[in-house]
Amino acid sequence: MWRDSHLEQADRHVAEAKQRIARQRELIATLELANYPIEPAVSMLAAMEKSLQAFEHHRRLLQERYAMPRGPQRQKRAATAVNIRAAE
Repeated sequence: MWRDSHLEQADRHVAEAKQRIARQRELIATLELANYPIEPAVSMLAAMEKSLQAFEHHRRLLQERYAMPRGPQRQKRAATAVNIRAAE
């Protein structure tokens, strides 16, 4: 089902981002031990962490969307979700 593939893809994006962040932290530690400048690597880490947050947010949105019932009840819940996001 396409729903499952979307959720699987979102899960994969989150897992891959976490792996890249772990590798980046290892790189920073290696650079630091070798007395190389770490500022560019730390800046990249911050960007990677922001991307992870975006991937996790997207996954939550998909989970909310697919958890909604079908029909008129779904439309009501979708409208509520939009109103809540607009208020944030």
